[in-house]
Amino acid sequence: MKQITPLLILILTTVISAHAQYSGPEPKSPPRRAWIEFKGGDTVHGYVRSRSDSTLLFARKSAFLKDLRSVQTETRVISYHDIDVLHVHRPGSVWKGFGIGAASGAIIGAIIGALTWQQPAPSQDQWAIEIFDNQAESAIGGAIIGTASGMLVGALVGALSHKKFIIHGKKEKFMEAQRRARILP
Repeated sequence: MKQITPLLILILTTVISAHAQYSGPEPKSPPRRAWIEFKGGDTVHGYVRSRSDSTLLFARKSAFLKDLRSVQTETRVISYHDIDVLHVHRPGSVWKGFGIGAASGAIIGAIIGALTWQQPAPSQDQWAIEIFDNQAESAIGGAIIGTASGMLVGALVGALSHKKFIIHGKKEKFMEAQRRARILP
């Protein structure tokens, strides 16, 4: 017991000192990927780190686990006056597209497989191989092929999806875009 007490005190002291060095609250959600088109025609790609009623703190890199001060050189404060169009990537859209594509591909593939099956003609060749013996097997094969292709197409569509907000330097449109896009809590 005498050896455990100093060890517990050491662990407790380490935890308290680590907590005291912590600089602030962690973000509740990761930064949202976005890109901004300025009035002059320039575009900047990156992540929204923070926001206010009139500005966005925009970083070129995500830096999920880094302190905001460590990426100070790569951050930029952007006023709503300068923003022409704001594009915000939809979170989880790749997985949502993947799932929707898989489900719709399976259904469409099964329907096409069932409708295109034909009774094979009797063959004199003893080495002829029939892939699908009946309509149900043809539907299953079509569903498998449709699922695979649907997953690929759905993931691609999900990766390319984003919300587009036309700001044109107006504060009310900027506030509406923040509310609708749920940029940060």
